[in-house]
Amino acid sequence: MFKPKRKKKKPEGSSEKVVMDYNGERKAKDMKTFLEYSMPNYMDRIVFPQDLSNKSLPKAAKYGLATAMMFPSKNKTSSMMKFLSTIFRRRLLMVEVVPNDANQKELYDIYGISSKEDLPILVVIPSDDTTKFIRYE
Repeated sequence: MFKPKRKKKKPEGSSEKVVMDYNGERKAKDMKTFLEYSMPNYMDRIVFPQDLSNKSLPKAAKYGLATAMMFPSKNKTSSMMKFLSTIFRRRLLMVEVVPNDANQKELYDIYGISSKEDLPILVVIPSDDTTKFIRYE
């Protein structure tokens, strides 16, 4: 049976385009899975609380960016967050905190998250004052 190849252009910078081959079935579910997998992800992933203070907050301060921390309920980065990280790249530092109760207890306490049932939560830290934060549920 003949299966035509579908090609998708993936940006690898401002001037260079890379063509990716799609060799899967021509079903909507399979094509959606391929596209979600190949989406760029510009979010910093925080596994341990010290990663935030050692890596992400200094990076935000260096470039004068506000920080948006996403506390997701699932371990996988959602397509919407990948999309938002692409749209707000270089304007907002997007951080995803991996939902692991053992490691993230300190961050949960700092940002007022009492249990995993409260997730997902978005916390925005302004660029001018890192001690203040705005919490969106």
